[in-house]
Amino acid sequence: MSKADSFLFYLTIAFVVLGFLALFSTSLGLAADNPKATFSVLYRQLVFGIGGGTILFLACFLIPYDFFKKIALPLFISAVILMLFVHFSPFGASFGGAKRWLVFGQFSLQPSEVLKFSFIVYLAAWLSSRRKDIGSIQYGLFPFLLITGVIGILLMVQSDLSTLVVITSGAGFLFFIAGGKIKHIGILMILGISAFFILTIIAPYRADRMMVFLKPGYDPQDTGYHINQSLIAVGSGGLFGRGLGKSLQKFNYLPEATSDSIFAIIGEEFGLVGSSVFILMFLLLLFRGFKIASRSPDLFGRLLAGGIVIFIAVQAFLNIAATIGLAPIMGIPLPFVSQGGTALAINLAEMGLLLNISKHRK
Repeated sequence: MSKADSFLFYLTIAFVVLGFLALFSTSLGLAADNPKATFSVLYRQLVFGIGGGTILFLACFLIPYDFFKKIALPLFISAVILMLFVHFSPFGASFGGAKRWLVFGQFSLQPSEVLKFSFIVYLAAWLSSRRKDIGSIQYGLFPFLLITGVIGILLMVQSDLSTLVVITSGAGFLFFIAGGKIKHIGILMILGISAFFILTIIAPYRADRMMVFLKPGYDPQDTGYHINQSLIAVGSGGLFGRGLGKSLQKFNYLPEATSDSIFAIIGEEFGLVGSSVFILMFLLLLFRGFKIASRSPDLFGRLLAGGIVIFIAVQAFLNIAATIGLAPIMGIPLPFVSQGGTALAINLAEMGLLLNISKHRK
C-alpha cells in the first residue's frame, strides 16, 4: 500500500480555507439587513460543514474503499428514503420557494447532496459489476436509463433541475468511462438535452431564465437582474479585484451572493487573478483525480475516483459558467465555497474517499 496523495490532501485544505475565507467576506453583506445573519451562516458552515465534514473525511479515508462497494445499494436506498422524507414527513422544509431540506431543531440536512454521494458509489459499484454487459441495450443501457430516470423523478418532484443536470451529466460520463458504446452515449445525450429543454419550457420561471441566457438584456429589472448584477460584480473586479471584504455587490445588489453567486463576489474582490486561482484549483483536482483513477487497482476504484472528480468538476464549471453568462442560471452552488453545511460535508467525504483510493494506486 502506498501513501495517500499528499498534493490532493493539501489541495483539499486549500479549498476549505479559501472557500471559508470567501464565504466569510461575502456573508458580511447579510449584516446590512440582519446583524446576526453573518454569524449564523459562518457558524453552520464551520460546525456542520467543516466539523461534520472532517468526521466524514476521516471515516471515508480510513475505511477500506472496497467496503463502500458492499454497502452501495443500502447507501443509495437510504438516500432515496431521505429524499422522500422531504415531502412525506413533518421534517420537510422550504427555503426560497423550494422544498429540499429536512430540519431537526437547529440542524438541517439537504438530502439531494447525500444523494449525489450515494449515487456515485452505487453507480460505480453497479457499472463495475456489469463490465461485460455495459455495451448491451438490455443489460447495460436500459437499466442505466431506468436508474437515472428514478433519480430524475425524485429531483423533479423537488423542482431541483440543477442537481438533476449535475447527476445526469456525471452519470453519462461514468457510463462512457465504464465502456458504454458511442451510439448509446449519443442516445443518452439526445434524451438528456431533450428532457432539459422540455423541463425548461414547462416551467415559466425556467423558460424566462433560458430567454435571459439566449438573449442578453432580456427583462433587466426582473428575470435578467440576477445575471446583470453578477456580471457587474465580476467586471468591477478588474485584474486584481477591489480587495478582501471590499465588495459592493454583496450588499443587497447581487441575489444569492453567499450561495449560487459567490464566484461573482470572488471575481469582484480578487479580480481575474484570484478567480483564475479557483478555476486552476478545480482543474488540478480534475487532473489529479483522473490520475488516481487511472492507477487504481480495480474497476470499482477507477469508476469511484473518476465519478467523484467528474461530479465536482461538472458542478463547479456549470456554476462558474452561469456566473459569467456562459450558461443559464440554474441554482448550482460552487463546491467547497458556497454556503451549505451538507454540501461541504459531502465534498469532504468525497475527498476522503479519493485519498483512500490513492493509497492503493498501482
